[in-house]
Amino acid sequence: MRTASNIASYSLLGLLPIIAAVIYLTGQHYDPAVIDFKSHGSGVSLPASIDDLKQLPNPRSFSKDNLYEYIDGHADYFIGNGFVSLNVVEYIKTNGNPASPDITVEVYDMSLPIQAFGVLTGELSEGAESVEIGNMGYMTSKGINFFTGRYFVKVTSFSGGFDIKTIAGKIAASVNPNPEPFPLFAAFPDVGTPTAIRFIKESYRGVDFMKNVLEREYTIVSKHVTIALLSATKENSAVIIQQTISFLNKSKVKFEEVAHTNAKYYKITDPYEGTWYLIPNGERVFALYGDVDDGIIGKVIKQ
Repeated sequence: MRTASNIASYSLLGLLPIIAAVIYLTGQHYDPAVIDFKSHGSGVSLPASIDDLKQLPNPRSFSKDNLYEYIDGHADYFIGNGFVSLNVVEYIKTNGNPASPDITVEVYDMSLPIQAFGVLTGELSEGAESVEIGNMGYMTSKGINFFTGRYFVKVTSFSGGFDIKTIAGKIAASVNPNPEPFPLFAAFPDVGTPTAIRFIKESYRGVDFMKNVLEREYTIVSKHVTIALLSATKENSAVIIQQTISFLNKSKVKFEEVAHTNAKYYKITDPYEGTWYLIPNGERVFALYGDVDDGIIGKVIKQ
């Protein structure tokens, strides 16, 4: 489906419409037990102490207007992916040096869970170890990154002597006390264990109308399969099917409609992508690439 000039570019840098209302940060409200950022619109509370760590005074808050002051050179990336606000809290051990924090916690409000997930996957290093923190988490060279609901959280350690997973777990419970399962994970068929997960905000595989796509890669015995969730709502799914068929016709890409019991799907013979499949499934639309067989197609249709 891609032209030769735009093959290969999974990117989270597509720009979102900028939210008109500016978030003004005015003062901080403190509580004996928590640092409360709710007055800033983030709805986040962080504990004043975690095990033998205690929070330092004067936590910092950032909006779109001044995010560059904290992450100069990388602010546009977050803003382009739905950023609302950032709260930064530092912790030290009991009797620690306030000038040298032991842990820094950064809580990014990304407005939507899918956008928090997208930033998490965009920040991943190859081969990162997954951890069960929040909706999804990964170890980093100095700590743990995770997302929980609309929040992307970075927990960075500058010293040893504590269990970073335990610390991150308690932070996750504080940031989002009543987490809900990430619904888009449940939308995928059970064809095996995913080996990679990506969120592509704009121009999936070079197609400009395919946006906010969640993609999973699977290894099934010796087969490698990629399944992309193109849409998860009834209204948008009908539009995606119509736009894709129109795109294929205009691009003169060969495709055929295939009947499957009481359903149908499309088999596309693409000069750039090879053979791939477009499968409507109720309110969802999936695209399948790689070593796809009838068994996998059947599981997607039955999902």
